[in-house]
Amino acid sequence: MSEAVNGMAEGPLSVDVVVGLDERAIRAAFWMWEMVSAEKGKPFDQDRVARYFAGRIEKGSLLPIIAWDGENPIGMVFLSVDEDPFTGEMTAFGDHAFVRPEYRRDGIYRMLVDAGMQAARLCGCEAILAPVGHDAGFLRAFYSERGFQEAGVFMRWRMQ
Repeated sequence: MSEAVNGMAEGPLSVDVVVGLDERAIRAAFWMWEMVSAEKGKPFDQDRVARYFAGRIEKGSLLPIIAWDGENPIGMVFLSVDEDPFTGEMTAFGDHAFVRPEYRRDGIYRMLVDAGMQAARLCGCEAILAPVGHDAGFLRAFYSERGFQEAGVFMRWRMQ
């Protein structure tokens, strides 16, 4: 099932953000992994990606958020929903993110993160953990603007 969460990005580009797994979302997810592999100069292993998705789908924890320009996927954020072992809260963990190079700096990632925050709330999550690493000052600033708080190598957002 797919559910529109947010209708448009800022600026001239109009995109739909869709939350949920359907055939179109699965095709987009494979496209994303293929693009990421190419950017990193690594071979695309379709079987490994299929196992990754199968495990999360079986568990019912995968929450893909996909930005589209018409029929073309232009960006994705994957959240894995599970209980945080440290807090016991139902939490959406930022798993993977990618925006096509030609759409970067158009606000697509911001739109995906904002839609992810909405989707996590709709799924009953109490928090979101976004990985930022130790040296990602720009990511820390980005998430801080959205109300996330420092949590080691993560930024944590709690539902209001």
